[in-house]
Amino acid sequence: MRFQKRLRSFLYFYAFTLGIAYSLSANDQPSTQDNYPPNYPEAFLLGVVEGVTEYLPISSTGHLILVNHYLKLDEPTPILDGKGEPIQIKKNGTERTLTLQDAINAYSIVIQGGAIIAVVLLYWRRIVTILQGILGRNPEGLLLARNLIFAFLPAAILGLLLDDIIE
Repeated sequence: MRFQKRLRSFLYFYAFTLGIAYSLSANDQPSTQDNYPPNYPEAFLLGVVEGVTEYLPISSTGHLILVNHYLKLDEPTPILDGKGEPIQIKKNGTERTLTLQDAINAYSIVIQGGAIIAVVLLYWRRIVTILQGILGRNPEGLLLARNLIFAFLPAAILGLLLDDIIE
């Protein structure tokens, strides 16, 4: 009974969030510099998506990518400075225009910082156990560190091999 109540609350909240996403994407007005995405409602929505999906056994990053696409925040639209000129950035010795896609990718990375801090706080004792194991003070921590590395390696290897396809 308690699980059903929580599930119902989650589904209402998720439906509400999707409604916000739909209403934001329905606005096809060109953005002005004062209302340039990501603005507060879009940032709030991305924060809610990250917060809700981080604790579920689904990909929070994948959902952020989908919401960014749905809200058309992943487009290569140039970001303008106060004078209305495109902002230029230097990367690897070459200069290029800063785009909305660059900004939203950075935001999507930074927004996950809160989830990382929450995980560190929640699993503090296990992290200390792992560090003690690596330092040779706790055999259980060393075993946990080894198992985490073995669990991580397949995803890391596939990510490196399929990077071009994924991008």
